[in-house]
Amino acid sequence: MNRKIIVIDAGHGGRDSGAIGVDGRKEKVDNLKFSIALAKFLKQFNVDVIETRRTDVFVSLSERTNTANNAKANLFISTHRNAFTNPNSNGYETIFHTNPSSAENQLALDFDNNITNKIPWTLRRRFQQNFQVLRNTNMTAVLLELGFITNANDNRIFDENFNLLIRICASTILRHLGISETKEETANPVFEEPEKPNETKRTKPNLKRILRKIINAKRNTR
Repeated sequence: MNRKIIVIDAGHGGRDSGAIGVDGRKEKVDNLKFSIALAKFLKQFNVDVIETRRTDVFVSLSERTNTANNAKANLFISTHRNAFTNPNSNGYETIFHTNPSSAENQLALDFDNNITNKIPWTLRRRFQQNFQVLRNTNMTAVLLELGFITNANDNRIFDENFNLLIRICASTILRHLGISETKEETANPVFEEPEKPNETKRTKPNLKRILRKIINAKRNTR
């Protein structure tokens, strides 16, 4: 049987920071953090996972949809944080295309039910939009707005329930695709810091060598 292919899309990135929230919190960072953890969790199961970005780089909308379409993916999930000028605006949202398939409608509904049942978080709305990543993907596609980055309580819910939210989203995806969740009880999503592009790795300093050089330098100055 062919393995299902899931594309996880971390919204924004690079020069496109997305929304700026409380204390300068950047949407692109939260999106990447969540997407990396979700992808890592899903990779433990019988699926192939493609990430549109794993670093803080700019990826165009057409590149994102082309990645999914060229891979002939079964599912496209785009992760975002919401924002508004009124800091009291709160809650999470699920968005699907204006001309949705029944699968998209059902998947959005499943996300809502599963999140609401396990996390004390307000479902702001489930609605349709003609976003490019929803319009130009050839597979079931849903965009998640995981709370308002401009609302302190939404940020607290996002942070304190991070691992649980990963498990809920992963479970929703796997069930939608008919994939066994036998590993879910032992799997533990752990966030990995995003890779920094063009950054050279630093080697751990050799303290003994440094100390020897200092001693020799002192002897040479005496």
